[in-house]
Amino acid sequence: MQYAQVPAQPTVWGVPLEYGERVLYYKRHTGAGERIFLIFIGIIFLPVLIGILFLYLGIRYEATHNRVQVITDRRILGITGTRKLKTVIPLPQIGHIKYETPGNKWVIHGAGDVMIFSYGEHNHEYLSGVIRSLGAPQQLPAVAFEP
Repeated sequence: MQYAQVPAQPTVWGVPLEYGERVLYYKRHTGAGERIFLIFIGIIFLPVLIGILFLYLGIRYEATHNRVQVITDRRILGITGTRKLKTVIPLPQIGHIKYETPGNKWVIHGAGDVMIFSYGEHNHEYLSGVIRSLGAPQQLPAVAFEP
């Protein structure tokens, strides 16, 4: 007995992609340092009661912060540690792209959201090329690009 094989829908970190959408950039952050820091500060300040807030933020870090940053040929995605979409910026709705030297990061504004892409030495040139291509006039004529 033969079964018809249906191709599985491609996903990135559990989030389905649109038909024909290609991933141009993918970066997964561990967030372990921030989480440990928040829990540590929470334990220290627990007698003052503000520590409860820091403990809560440290425990909920996975669900509230972008863990995965993805740039596709159609949109920019920010995915939390619980594999839920937190930020979606369609490429035609990008309003402003800016490179900030002090933090070595790209800041992209659009569709009411902001995505910040920071990088290490290993992917600096590739990420810069991908983000510069987002500001190409043939794709996004209304983007304000600041090198």
